[in-house]
Amino acid sequence: LVRTASGYVAVGERGHVLRSDDGRGWTQLTVPTRSALTAIATADGQLWVGGHDGVILHSTDGGQTWKAQRRDPYRLAEGESAADHDPRQGAPILDIWFRDASHGIAIGAHSLMLVTSDGGGTWTQLGLDDLDKLFLLGR
Repeated sequence: LVRTASGYVAVGERGHVLRSDDGRGWTQLTVPTRSALTAIATADGQLWVGGHDGVILHSTDGGQTWKAQRRDPYRLAEGESAADHDPRQGAPILDIWFRDASHGIAIGAHSLMLVTSDGGGTWTQLGLDDLDKLFLLGR
């Protein structure tokens, strides 16, 4: 749940995104996913939502319209075994934070760390050796 200039926005199971002016009456918004949504962030009047299947959604109009910025569902390729699979593929986004409309971080299961410097147009995966980049982003 986040508070915006025009009210509140909450996320949840099966792609539910709800908006309220006053926190009492809620309206379900239309989003381009049915994946469980686990995190929401706001900065400079924009919204980002993260969830299962590596989904990240973005809204520039207070949640009225949404665009998928990232999807990473887990699927084994033909002939691939689970042992060959990178566990970060399809990992749920568990938290998301934006310093401003350009710079953000998404953290997921299995050590998944993503950063963006263009409002989520592109997301770069970081490894554990890149933690110093996360600290620089927070400044």
